[in-house]
Amino acid sequence: MPPSELIAWVKKWVGRVTTRTGLHPMLYASPNFWTVNMGNTTWFADHGYRLWLAHWNVSSPTVPASDWQGQGWTFWQWTHKPGLPGVTGDLDRDRFDGTDLRTAEIARLTVHAGAGGSVTDASGRLACADGASCKALYDPSAMVTLTATPDPGAVFLSWSGTCAAAGSSPTCVATMLGARSATATFGYPLTVSRAGPGDGTVTSAPAGLACPSICAHAFPAGSTVGLTATPDAASEFDTWSGACAGLDPTSCSVTLDQPRSVMATFADLGPPSVDITTPTSLGGTVGFAFSEPVYGIDAADLILRVAGGSKVSAARVCRDADGERVSCRTGPVLDATLRPEAPLMAGRSYVAVANPSGATSTIVDRAANALPTTPQGFRAATDVSEAAPGVAFRWGTRADARASGGSYLFEHHPGASETFTVTGSTVTLWTVAGPGFGDTRIEIDGVFRTRLRRSASSFAVVPKTFTGLGGGTHTLTAITLAASPGDPTGVGIDTIADAHGTRSTPATTSATWGPVTNAKADGGRYLTSGVAGARTSLRFRGTAIALRTITGPAFGKAELWIDGTLHRLDLSAATTTFGVLRTVNGLADRVHTVRLVVLGTRGKAGAGTNVALDGWLVS
Repeated sequence: MPPSELIAWVKKWVGRVTTRTGLHPMLYASPNFWTVNMGNTTWFADHGYRLWLAHWNVSSPTVPASDWQGQGWTFWQWTHKPGLPGVTGDLDRDRFDGTDLRTAEIARLTVHAGAGGSVTDASGRLACADGASCKALYDPSAMVTLTATPDPGAVFLSWSGTCAAAGSSPTCVATMLGARSATATFGYPLTVSRAGPGDGTVTSAPAGLACPSICAHAFPAGSTVGLTATPDAASEFDTWSGACAGLDPTSCSVTLDQPRSVMATFADLGPPSVDITTPTSLGGTVGFAFSEPVYGIDAADLILRVAGGSKVSAARVCRDADGERVSCRTGPVLDATLRPEAPLMAGRSYVAVANPSGATSTIVDRAANALPTTPQGFRAATDVSEAAPGVAFRWGTRADARASGGSYLFEHHPGASETFTVTGSTVTLWTVAGPGFGDTRIEIDGVFRTRLRRSASSFAVVPKTFTGLGGGTHTLTAITLAASPGDPTGVGIDTIADAHGTRSTPATTSATWGPVTNAKADGGRYLTSGVAGARTSLRFRGTAIALRTITGPAFGKAELWIDGTLHRLDLSAATTTFGVLRTVNGLADRVHTVRLVVLGTRGKAGAGTNVALDGWLVS
């Protein structure tokens, strides 16, 4: 044939082979034959056909069709002469251009489609479904695209074998080298729901379901899944329904040959209960821990009252099983707290009650079982620290005709503070300057505003104006600051003027004496003042009260008043002693007020005027 006819004939022949088999035959020719008889055509190189070149007795072959379009030869038949031991006749001998012979071998792909779906090849040469396997041959290094398609109601789960890297993607692109295999696994979803007035969890074996966290999961088609129902502490298992039946919480077994659903019903064991924890300090909270989630809590359902007396105003906070705040009314509530709006009274008896009788509403569980009325009585703290909620303080005063009103508030122990209530967007604070006065930190509404330096050679009352406070009421706090060694630390508060310039003696909101850290003190610190008129007070209920204080050379005289009755104290001593008790007994069992007043005078055995408060003991 002339080249044109021979080229057409070869195209037709290899095309028929490729159509029938999906494979590209390798073409065998010598350089001369291809150049002369095939017109040196490049069409076959351009269309994926490889060259087996026969060029004998040369050190390097001549490759036709422009080096086979840059692809070179795959096999080179370099001689047909004898040359191997034991062979006397002509013998073709060949070389392979590569290191992995699989790149020149016909590849074989075996696909298994698991039950519940089918797998197809994008070229249409491979298709299998529902547990069947199929096979096809491919050119070496061919990129084969497989698609897994689940049956109606099924889901594709994963690939394994040569497609394992595709994971749960329904499409896999595999490179064909040698013998390869791939398996597509399909599954059906198993859905679990819970019902009934009780509650609990449902788990699966093999793992996958953990309802209520995970209530739907797909398992391989044809697999058998066991379910176990576990009721919570306030419930019991009732029955299975759906794909399972029966009363045994461990007897549910489901075969996944189609989508399945199961319902676990839990029954409620009975009414909820509550564990009430009482506060250990005067500023603590009352805790209510319920045995199961409850609902319908309003202001009348959790109360704190004085034993035999009135209800204590308190704020409610409700939380769910995860510790998140929830509506007390709509729940679900597992824990609740009551925080009294004012500190409890030392030594007074209280009662915390959940679901008190006569309340307009009722705390119930999910099955509408009512919480029984549950009271818990307790006595408020009787060992009261020096700075506990409910302990009140005032600074002392110094008489001086140069001050407004003839006196001013005074303190010199570092860390002592006095807080005042002020009104308006502009406030002027008048403080005392002179010998014996030091630095003061000023905070407004808890935010630092300035540091006042009041050390001076002569007495003066100095104003400091603060603006931009905004309307309404604010708090202004003056804090005595520690100075450098040898510097004075006194702070004098004279008056406060409003935006109109009207000056008045400030009304104290709260105050503290100066804190002193010492390991020998109860709790590691105590509060002290040595200024005449400084005072601290406490309301309590009991038959005795003891002041825990310190005696020594630095301490002086004080007055202890109980309901208007005076008890004189001299806290001076030659040596310092911690944990000293000054006790007053024989009181009637009722509410009392104790007030400790600093006299600012020395005692018989010391040179100081300080009075230390290290706590109160009520009995």
